[in-house]
Amino acid sequence: MSSSSVVNSISVNLAPVAAEEPAAPQPPAPTPASPEPQRAEEPAGPERGGATAVAERPAQAPSTPKLDKMPPYKVLLHNDDHNDQDFVTIALMQIAAVHPVRAFRIMMEAHDTGVGLVCVTHKELAELKCEQLQSKGLVATIEPA
Repeated sequence: MSSSSVVNSISVNLAPVAAEEPAAPQPPAPTPASPEPQRAEEPAGPERGGATAVAERPAQAPSTPKLDKMPPYKVLLHNDDHNDQDFVTIALMQIAAVHPVRAFRIMMEAHDTGVGLVCVTHKELAELKCEQLQSKGLVATIEPA
């Protein structure tokens, strides 16, 4: 059966239904951009035992892993002699989005012990935060948690 005859048979079959009773929700007509048109031989909806045309859609691509399943990485701030404490605290508030008291504690931990833990997150975000801290002139690294 050609695609034009399928379209004609569908439109002919829909016209009497619309005139007799309120139209039940119908699946959208296939468009040229859709990957696979709906088959006319297999009616959708209650005629197939209540199943809908959803089963005919192509499978979706696998989703990205959840953040809690990704291996954690630590973002570490290292002490340096070039930046003053106020600048480091403000940079931490801007980049790590932490409260000023938390930013001050991270800065003091780095000042007192040589290294301060900024955050623990997945690798991509840890790399981003590390690069952002480095762009402010701070010394930062990441390591597996």
